[in-house]
Amino acid sequence: MTNNHTLPAIVMNDTDLDQGWIKAITAARPAAPVMSEGKPTGAFYTPPCRLMFCEPPYGGLLSPAGKARADEVDKYTTAAIFPLGANLAALVSGVYQKAREEFPSYFGPNDAPGVMPTQLKSPIGSQTPSVGRGPGYIAGGVKISATTRRPPLVCDAMKELITDPAKVAAGYWAMLIVNPYRFEGKNDRGQVINRGIALGLQGVIMLRADRRFAGGVSISKDQAVSGLAGLESFALPMDGGPAMAASAAHDCAMCGCANSVSNGRCGVCGACDDDVPF
Repeated sequence: MTNNHTLPAIVMNDTDLDQGWIKAITAARPAAPVMSEGKPTGAFYTPPCRLMFCEPPYGGLLSPAGKARADEVDKYTTAAIFPLGANLAALVSGVYQKAREEFPSYFGPNDAPGVMPTQLKSPIGSQTPSVGRGPGYIAGGVKISATTRRPPLVCDAMKELITDPAKVAAGYWAMLIVNPYRFEGKNDRGQVINRGIALGLQGVIMLRADRRFAGGVSISKDQAVSGLAGLESFALPMDGGPAMAASAAHDCAMCGCANSVSNGRCGVCGACDDDVPF
């Protein structure tokens, strides 16, 4: 875990919140397994993050995302970016272990421990501000994406369910509950074009409003917040925030590429395909 004293002054861009608060809540909440009766469930709490592409048509938490292709099923999706210093070690390890279980032939006895083979996709990526793929990105930061075909639990740290779309916006702070799973992405001819581990989205715990960005397995409310004791001190009312300018109309809003788009998503890149993480 990164010591706060070694972090740069800015750990998250495009925010109206104090960097000290961001560092404090990041240090307080590393990624951790979700437990039930003293045993891990296979799901993980993420560290605090900022939601991206969580509103239709680019994503959706309270309602399904827009479809890139007519044959897609409705799904609920979000991406998330983490500030510098976020400790994702438990989640990274969970993704790696799932990959070893599901794709043993891709791993050799001399492979470096914890390193995913390049042939397998991982849902955990790096933020690349130079590409201009999203506001808030900071060099060295981590990003993830998560998807579910069932409505995810969305609540606040006080265990209150959230149904108001104004309280679930891109740029707002949250913690996700995700589970690694195997996927195989196929093209229109049914051919497997990539495979790896993706993240199923079980729940979202909203923490705090911030500057807005443009552009599974069922879980109960009590299960979702069972490991969040003490988080209430960080939670503030979910107020709205100023909207930011929309992304370029002719680029894919999910991944920034120049492929042909439908509902803002190209449906080609990993970020936009059915079960393929970016």
